[in-house]
Amino acid sequence: MFSVHYVYMKKSRDRFVNRTRELSILEKEFRTARVIVLYGRRRIGKTRLLKKWGESAHLLYTQAIEASESLQLQQIYEDLKEHFTVDIEPRSWFDMLKLFSSISKQSAIVLDEFPYLVESSPSLPSILQRWIDHDQADTVALVLSGSSTGMMHSLFLDTASPLYGRADRILRLEPMGYPSFTAYMQDDPENRENFIKYSVTGGVPKYWEYVEPQQSAAGFIDSIFSSEYSWFENEPYRILKDEKINGIRPVSILEALGRGASKPSEIAKRLQTKQTDIGRPLLALLDASLISRELPFGESVRSTKKTLYSITDHTLRFWYSLYSPHRSRWHLYSEETKRQIVHNHAAVALEKEYRALFSDAERYWEGKEVEFDCLRHADESMKRIIVSAIKWKELNNKTRTRLKKELQEKYADSGLAKKYEKADFEILDFHDVVRKLQNSSAQA
Repeated sequence: MFSVHYVYMKKSRDRFVNRTRELSILEKEFRTARVIVLYGRRRIGKTRLLKKWGESAHLLYTQAIEASESLQLQQIYEDLKEHFTVDIEPRSWFDMLKLFSSISKQSAIVLDEFPYLVESSPSLPSILQRWIDHDQADTVALVLSGSSTGMMHSLFLDTASPLYGRADRILRLEPMGYPSFTAYMQDDPENRENFIKYSVTGGVPKYWEYVEPQQSAAGFIDSIFSSEYSWFENEPYRILKDEKINGIRPVSILEALGRGASKPSEIAKRLQTKQTDIGRPLLALLDASLISRELPFGESVRSTKKTLYSITDHTLRFWYSLYSPHRSRWHLYSEETKRQIVHNHAAVALEKEYRALFSDAERYWEGKEVEFDCLRHADESMKRIIVSAIKWKELNNKTRTRLKKELQEKYADSGLAKKYEKADFEILDFHDVVRKLQNSSAQA
């Protein structure tokens, strides 16, 4: 049976939260699917999900190593040999697949970090294609898991790949939201300290294990900065390595984004290079979902030059906008300065979490004066929109009334007012957003 043992620097909180949809799919597919693909960025919870699934299914688990093909085959054989009914030691992938087909009990073979295997054996996708099409036993499903989102996408979703169309189910694990974080921490979602911790660790459950429930947000962040062996000191480089993104330019783009550049021209200027020189690394970062392309609400990439770029993941944005620029001077800052920096970071995360609740929600900007935190369509007619202002601080009724009037006046002076005559306005503070996040999670 599938078994995984974790070793942590801190005491482990072995809690399984969220992922009910993914777990339900895996449990449903176990007896009918022949090939299941599971992928997502490192530390997103793939192994933890597989472990949970293994409680109700017969999983034969092996994790690939970065090594030669012969060593990889030896590792897989040692991990799974007790389940094979044929007594041969594999010298090739053809031998290994014969062993897979010899398993008589209804099972799912999990090849974790599948991209490592393909790197050492470029012909493996073609070999697997033939095995799946002609020789795969009915009793054996294949689960291929990997952290390289770009490579997994190209292996299974690129029409030119031998494995295109062979997967019965492809699951991409996305970061989990704030309600999952507070459920994991078993703490109050309306405590700002908790949201600040979430804005640092993001939706990556592996990072949550390093958060002490009783520790203040300031204490947690100070421990990150002051620790000689910070748990995320090299994390960005590991993520880039997983995505096969190499060289100094992608890192420099992330550094520029973290320090406030958002337009391609601004990024190129920070890097002291031509804008055409950053096109390829920008695309690589986009394909890996490490950065996002933003357009003003209602505008198309074909009709606007207002494209902005931002770092997608909360943790990476923390690393490049807060940790990297300030780490040499952090110990010199006053508590008020530290608090302001951290709150600015958390406020941006709060806006992103709210926009993520709606499929069509975007920011909007025109010129230097007009910017709205969130716009979305009010209904399917797409004739009425909702304009939202999102504030980190708690607001009283008097302040809400003033802010709403200012928002309406700003909207009336914007180009949007000519396009959408009907608009509703809402002023949201921290507690409003958190309650909406909680309600959305409960209804999912």
